[in-house]
Amino acid sequence: MTDKAQISILRRMAKVALPIDDPAVMTPSRALRQAFSRAAETSVQLAVTVLGVTEEEGPLEQMLDQIDEAHLLVEVVGQGMLAGLAAMDVQTRSAVIELSTMGKLSAVAAVPRPVTGTDVMLCTPLVAEFLTLLPGFCADTTLDGWADGYVAGGRIASRRAAGLRLPDAVYRIARLTLDFGGAARQGEVVLMLPAHHAEAPPPPVADAPSKWAEQMVEAVGAAPANLHAVLHRLRLPIHQVEAFDVGQVIPLPGVTVSSVRLEGPDGALAARARLGQVSGMRAVRIEAMPVPELKDVVPNRPERTPALEGTN
Repeated sequence: MTDKAQISILRRMAKVALPIDDPAVMTPSRALRQAFSRAAETSVQLAVTVLGVTEEEGPLEQMLDQIDEAHLLVEVVGQGMLAGLAAMDVQTRSAVIELSTMGKLSAVAAVPRPVTGTDVMLCTPLVAEFLTLLPGFCADTTLDGWADGYVAGGRIASRRAAGLRLPDAVYRIARLTLDFGGAARQGEVVLMLPAHHAEAPPPPVADAPSKWAEQMVEAVGAAPANLHAVLHRLRLPIHQVEAFDVGQVIPLPGVTVSSVRLEGPDGALAARARLGQVSGMRAVRIEAMPVPELKDVVPNRPERTPALEGTN
């Protein structure tokens, strides 16, 4: 076989092995690109090109560490509960504000700045539109169902607040790198949602017995109660109170460490306690209430009067 024939065969094999980039085939990356570009155009009239898309899955804490603390964080709500978040950097926020207020983008990049109320008000519609359009673009991809049923909520103050409020689950992060056309600047948008949809809670049974009484007991039992620890009460003339001085010792006759009363706001006795310390701080220890004892009562007998002399 000649060298030319071998080269021809190798070329045909390589051509068959090469993947064909069919624009009609929707991939997860293409779905995210097109959904965000369409959302930016329809919600805030922002012409944006998505330069790149990366995806990653991991636990909540690991995924939150990959989001910049300076980003605007917007709630993503599903089934009435916080399920994920969308994050937007300062360049994207500023591009939306510039286009909304001045009608054009600045030629210089925005300087880092804190998130403002204007950012939240003008950028949340973009997140909402992105969440609305994304399920339709993901329908024929491996992301089918991943973004279904979510809506945009309010602002999340920080990554720490997000970590405290979000359920502990496996999340998927989609990171989009943006280019704003003629302006020589790039931005970033991050969408973080659970990797798998949580199952909806079962519908309540209509004839289930009411637990109102138990719930009422739990609610009342969890209500705060203010108690006052009272060691002693005494009355003094006003001139003595006005003469009080720092370091002055006031005698409390009959008072001991076991004389503490725990009283409610109305002065009712709740418990008796003993005065002490815990870790260098004043403390009281609740003591058992004294058990009432029954005592024999000796009836009062009238004194016998001596008999008068001369009587029988």
